[in-house]
Amino acid sequence: MCTLIKEEKDRSCDPSKRQKLNGLLTEHLQRQMTERKHYYNNRELARMQHKDYLSLIIDGMDQNKTNLPHLSRQSKTTSAVWCLRTHLTGVIVHGQGAYAFFDLQQWPHDSNLTVTILLQVLGTREFLPDRLLLQMDNCGRENKNKYVLSFLALLVLFDVFKEVQLNFLMVGHMHEDIDQLFSCVSRYLASRNAYTLDDLFHATENASKEVKEVKELEAVLNYRSWVEPLLKPIKHHSHPHGFLFAKNREGMVDMSYRQWSTEE
Repeated sequence: MCTLIKEEKDRSCDPSKRQKLNGLLTEHLQRQMTERKHYYNNRELARMQHKDYLSLIIDGMDQNKTNLPHLSRQSKTTSAVWCLRTHLTGVIVHGQGAYAFFDLQQWPHDSNLTVTILLQVLGTREFLPDRLLLQMDNCGRENKNKYVLSFLALLVLFDVFKEVQLNFLMVGHMHEDIDQLFSCVSRYLASRNAYTLDDLFHATENASKEVKEVKELEAVLNYRSWVEPLLKPIKHHSHPHGFLFAKNREGMVDMSYRQWSTEE
């Protein structure tokens, strides 16, 4: 959005139009900062009140940065060799540590992968509070879809949590603490060679003190096929940036949503 506004401003010579575009850009940047502060507040809430809140952020690292063999110095010959493609999905449990999950690109990076990783992370918890605060990348294929939304509803229906909040930052403004973790891995690998998966796991563990566990995903749940017959079509779910799941008085789960965190 901000790129489009800036490009339109560069093309315009009309002072009044440029002034209007400046106003739109300011409004846009203020909005993204408000959404980011909402995430920071949730993050801090879980750190300060960990018995009441659990805050997670999940995202995938840029492609090709963890392919094997990884050589800190490349020659023309080595740059042309076949590489084992790997992919890193990271999860930060705020106030408790980070988890790294590697796959070998053998499965689609879709909602099945997201649900599998969420279940594994939740399974590591000795205690689960009443409220889950979840931050995800604003990507329809992996996260913002009826499958992930239904999974979060089931967590409430089966009393794993009393309430689940799902939030997304604005597209183009999604760089956050999980990306800082990936940067630590990239910097660590920049001066080291990794020939095997064990080398890669060891490097990821040592890249940041925050990393608690590194593992290979040897299986992914086919959640989509299991839940598909139970789902009804949904529309317009790509627009909101916040979702809330909680039981109503009848014991059924309601999903409410809002465009921005400042809305009621």
